[in-house]
Amino acid sequence: FALNISYHQAQQNIPALFYCLEMRPERLMVKILSMALNRELDASDRGAISAALNEAHRQLEELPLYFGYAYRKIDLDFVLHTIRSAVKRYNIGFVVFDNLHFLVRDLRNTVQQTALVTQSFKLLAEELSIPIMLIAQPRKTNPGEMITMVDLKDSSSIGADADQIIILHRKRIESKHDEVVHEE
Repeated sequence: FALNISYHQAQQNIPALFYCLEMRPERLMVKILSMALNRELDASDRGAISAALNEAHRQLEELPLYFGYAYRKIDLDFVLHTIRSAVKRYNIGFVVFDNLHFLVRDLRNTVQQTALVTQSFKLLAEELSIPIMLIAQPRKTNPGEMITMVDLKDSSSIGADADQIIILHRKRIESKHDEVVHEE
């Protein structure tokens, strides 16, 4: 969802930064290629990905979509500095940061750290005058239960600091792959 929004912003010539700590840029690029070509691509099929890159090259060549990724453990100051630098260098107009809980790893002061991080992103968005989408993880809920804002993990400050909160829910449907078949 967030990558789709970033891609759409870039298509509108609004430079976007997608800073993801969970997925390497190469994997994100496969998703971008799928969007550009309007078809699903198999990330493990290097030949298909290479062909898709050639096919979408002109369409994506000038697209102002940038990726941030850290190959090591990083802290909040590093992330904020990187975003500031990208905004200055590439005139970024929209940022997605995935995910808040990768920055908050200390088990002792989790609530306070989460509050500090959400406040820092809020202040950064105000300082830079751009929207920043901060992705947070919900706590575990019972199967089939719809999550709400109070289910966001570790702090009520997430809701307090956010201008808007979007909660995505999908109803999982059991597939034939989930069924156990007993042969006699």
